[in-house]
Amino acid sequence: MPVGDIVSLFILLAVVLLPLGYFLRGWWPRRWRQWRQHFLAPRYLKWEGTRQRPTTTTSRSAHDPKN
Repeated sequence: MPVGDIVSLFILLAVVLLPLGYFLRGWWPRRWRQWRQHFLAPRYLKWEGTRQRPTTTTSRSAHDPKN
């Protein structure tokens, strides 16, 4: 790839990406904040608690080696 192609590609990307970045600098943070507040709100992230073993255990005599 000749150096002239690389330079023209670099200029083309600068012409396209710089205005795009300038346009998105005000729009993207607002949209990201709205998305985060909607989908990561506490109503979607519910804490179900921890699993705890019961304090007393019962066993059936057929499966209990002591009986």
